[in-house]
Amino acid sequence: LYKIEKLVTLLNESFKTMVIPTEKICIDESVVPFLGRLIFRQYLKNKRHRYGIKIFKLCAEGGYCVTYKIYSGKEQDQRATNLSAKVVLELVEPYLDFGRTVYTDN
Repeated sequence: LYKIEKLVTLLNESFKTMVIPTEKICIDESVVPFLGRLIFRQYLKNKRHRYGIKIFKLCAEGGYCVTYKIYSGKEQDQRATNLSAKVVLELVEPYLDFGRTVYTDN
């Protein structure tokens, strides 16, 4: 993942400048199909593409991706909060205290 870290950072910064999220924002996970060899490749039995790279996205009301985070496996810092709560707080942090409504699933 370190090989594309600059590209991921550049894309996230570019996405943020293109649109300012309205009152409603959504956080969802997606799977990019990938059958190659990766340490952090995920197996998700309930998804159409069972093997792939898991991505958490923060989207604006029109479906535009404002920012995203690639899941690269367990982190060393495992505290009381679970993965979902940690990802939601990390993605939403720049948009807190602006009266926005955050929608998530499971």
